Amino acid sequence: MASFRSRLVGTWELVSFRALNVEDATDVIHPLQGDWHGLIIYTADGYISVQMQNREVPRTGGGPVPGKPEDLAELTRRTTNYTGPYHLEEPEEGGDEAKVHHETTIAIPSIYNGITQTRLARLLNEDGVEQLTLTTGEPAMIEGVKRDIVVTWRRAKDNSTSWKPRQEVSAPFSR
Repeated sequence: MASFRSRLVGTWELVSFRALNVEDATDVIHPLQGDWHGLIIYTADGYISVQMQNREVPRTGGGPVPGKPEDLAELTRRTTNYTGPYHLEEPEEGGDEAKVHHETTIAIPSIYNGITQTRLARLLNEDGVEQLTLTTGEPAMIEGVKRDIVVTWRRAKDNSTSWKPRQEVSAPFSR
């Protein structure tokens, strides 16, 4: 069987971001609120990149002046990104669960800069769909209730051989 690392490497699409009451599994909230989409990318050389954004985020300007301050503030409230190296505690052969440590070097919001976030990772294959579930391992207090954060991702389709142009935009970076 392939190693956990080799099964983890690649691109995953956000399915859900939930917070489950540790005492009542039927009590589930969605802390991000709204319709979010995102990608998490684990590279073979040990780096991670996470981008999540609310689909209702306003479009801002382009080029060296990216938009009005209030638009940028709203964009920041509806966006979560971080990147940096990751370190995996490889499970025994054939294991589907492992600890993965995300060492953030760049992050929005910046409170995550320079910290290590440890996640319990679980890989599943349900009806031919590969899924990655990440949990914090420790409950968080949300709205006065202890909750487990559970983020579910599905393997993104292989995009290595496709190319379909999107709407082209002229280069906004020239003056």
